[in-house]
Amino acid sequence: MACEPALLLLDEPFGALDVQTREDMQLLLRRIWADTGTTVLLVTHDVDEAVFLGDRVIVLSTDPGRVAADICIEHPTGRTLADKRSPEFQDLRTTIEDMVRANARRPAAGTPHGRGRHR
Repeated sequence: MACEPALLLLDEPFGALDVQTREDMQLLLRRIWADTGTTVLLVTHDVDEAVFLGDRVIVLSTDPGRVAADICIEHPTGRTLADKRSPEFQDLRTTIEDMVRANARRPAAGTPHGRGRHR
C-alpha cells in the first residue's frame, strides 16, 4: 500500500487465519478501501467473506472462464460484524451458496461423488 496502487489484487488473503484475526483483517481491509479508494479484487471461497467485503460478487462456473452469476451487494458501506447476522445478509449468503452448488462440477459417470472409480 506504500506505493498507493490503483488496484489491489488479493487471492485468499485471510484463508489461513483464525476467525477472530480474519474478522479483524476484514474490517481493516474495509477501512483501507474506504480511506484510499483503491479498487480491490478479492478471490475467496468463503461466501460470508465475499458478501461482507464485496460490493459485487461474481460466481464462477467450473467451466473455465464462465461467469455463472454477477450479484451486486446493496449493504451499507460502513458494514460491521453485526451485519453478518442480519436477515438480509443471511438471505444473500444462502442465495450465493445455492448458486455455487448449482455450478459445481458434477461427478463423472461411474465415479461416486467424483472421487475415483468404483472398485
